Amino acid sequence: MVSRQVDQQLDIYAARLNLNADQREELKQIMLLRMTQMHLHFNTSGAERRDDDNGVPMSIRNDIDNLTAEILSPDQFDKYDEIRAQKIEFRSAMIAAAQPSQIVPQFGLTETQKDQVYSIYYNQSLEMTDGFRTPRACRNRNS
Repeated sequence: MVSRQVDQQLDIYAARLNLNADQREELKQIMLLRMTQMHLHFNTSGAERRDDDNGVPMSIRNDIDNLTAEILSPDQFDKYDEIRAQKIEFRSAMIAAAQPSQIVPQFGLTETQKDQVYSIYYNQSLEMTDGFRTPRACRNRNS
């Protein structure tokens, strides 16, 4: 299942970034590593993790982002960065939209309160994925 998800994402990246066969294969390995990293991160208790401020193992995250930057041209990397950020923002919006629908009927919230609840869930979702969202920021921090 993970491999199928990666292949679907790679189809999008290949089309939008104009990847050659070697870049596609190398990016696939990186994406599989990233999914493994996320799985370990979210299935490990906080006491066992050695994380940075974002809750993401710093050495692994930086290594993955540096590998990605090495196989993609600067223009491709910029587009890759944008695609990932857009995907995270879209996912956060979907999560934020679904959550209030579960509590609004119970509390009879006003429109302003509904907007506030949406904002809270949206920002929480973005914060939880921040380390996975911005490889450019991580790469610049290491330079």
